Amino acid sequence: MSSDPGLELISALRSDLQIEPEWSVPLTRGFQWWPGHLSQSIWSDPVRQVGSHRFARVHIESDFLRDVEASEKTLTLTSFANRLTTVSSVVFHRPASSIRLHASLCVSENNLQEVLKLASTVLPMQAADASAKSVMAEVFGGTPDHTPHAKKGLREQGHGALAMLQVLAEQNQEPPFAADI
Repeated sequence: MSSDPGLELISALRSDLQIEPEWSVPLTRGFQWWPGHLSQSIWSDPVRQVGSHRFARVHIESDFLRDVEASEKTLTLTSFANRLTTVSSVVFHRPASSIRLHASLCVSENNLQEVLKLASTVLPMQAADASAKSVMAEVFGGTPDHTPHAKKGLREQGHGALAMLQVLAEQNQEPPFAADI
């Protein structure tokens, strides 16, 4: 029986995806890492108990765009973008004037292995998706949220996770929808 399925999932993800310690920093109940120019954070809410079941919600969030104006256009574009999502929602963070991709998964001691398989796909897919969709910066009126690692700076050679959607990014040079929405 696992004492904290959320933290167990996060530990297994780090190991399975071979996330380099030099490109990550610890967070409370998780970590932030730089698979490329955009950072990604993975964290777990505290364990909850319902009856005899212990579970935690694990969040995967990729930086995407910054300097995005809080406007009706931004909310309309975010709403439209969410109609086209796969596993990660497009979330506007008003205080930070940023847009991030966000997914969450519930994990328990009963489904840890199955959720690990899913999360091992979601994490790199989201990181690659955020990188590939940087063409949307112009549409939203923001800039790609390239954030340097505190000690290592900007990552020039991306992690293998980014190769997942590289072909799609090379084929799709235009924003997926019109800038005049």
